[in-house]
Amino acid sequence: MEKEREVFKQWMKRYKRYSKKTIKEYIMYYDKFQLGTGLKKENVVPFLDFYNNCPPAKAFFKCYCKFVKRHIEQYPNMNKGDILDLLDEIPDSPRRSKPVPVVITETQMIKIRDALKKEKYRIMLMIQFYAGLRASELLHLTPADFNFDAWKENPKNPCELRVRGEIAKRNRDRVVFVHAPIVHRIRRYIIEQYKKGKIKERTDFLFPGFNAEGTMNGATWRRKVHMVSKEVLPSPIHTHTLRHSFATNLLNKGASLEELKYLLGHEDIATTQIYARVSPKKALKCYKEASSKFLEQG
Repeated sequence: MEKEREVFKQWMKRYKRYSKKTIKEYIMYYDKFQLGTGLKKENVVPFLDFYNNCPPAKAFFKCYCKFVKRHIEQYPNMNKGDILDLLDEIPDSPRRSKPVPVVITETQMIKIRDALKKEKYRIMLMIQFYAGLRASELLHLTPADFNFDAWKENPKNPCELRVRGEIAKRNRDRVVFVHAPIVHRIRRYIIEQYKKGKIKERTDFLFPGFNAEGTMNGATWRRKVHMVSKEVLPSPIHTHTLRHSFATNLLNKGASLEELKYLLGHEDIATTQIYARVSPKKALKCYKEASSKFLEQG
């Protein structure tokens, strides 16, 4: 039981990339219902009774069933059909509608960038705004992730940036692009870090810090963006706003949802579709094109 508990915990951390708070809560449910003994009816019935008064427990149980399906060999007396039957016994709760993402313009991003004192923070801001990385992906970048060799052949073009599966959500590798002017700044920054001894190998973190992994703490970066944006914008923004802005800007410039899905590293196109709700420029363009055709025909 203890071994499976640890495997489940690591699976949530490394594969699902859940927050520490979520992992702690899910492990609490795991222990409460003694699921280490296997998915059995006698374990699930009290769980379902508990669920009626605690909706978050449903999300945990579905997560645990997915884990069991991936590690079915550990449960010789269970099969996937049994697990699906158990899932069917959990009633669906009404989904909360997702709020429309907040976005900023390039002009507003430049205001924040110019207010940041360190070049490191300016580069981090521009990478998130122009490449759409999650904060966790940004903080785990290394110099080796940039395809500088291919970029040198034509330094006016964007540079490929590989987002490795081990740092991406759902372990999905993808390639995004960084504009040439930002690449020049990144290369100068890397050279300075080499001279200072903060970066010694190509596989060292681009933005080193003092947490257990050796990266900058995510809370430090979020706090920095919040504080500086509060000074220069009408209201402060979150680091994820930079990613939302990247997606919306691309959509406004004609990118398809499928292309956007790949660049953002989404698993489901439904997640990407939320950006269609915050692209009034593209909606207006489509409306004008449709109206002009209608008027020509009329």
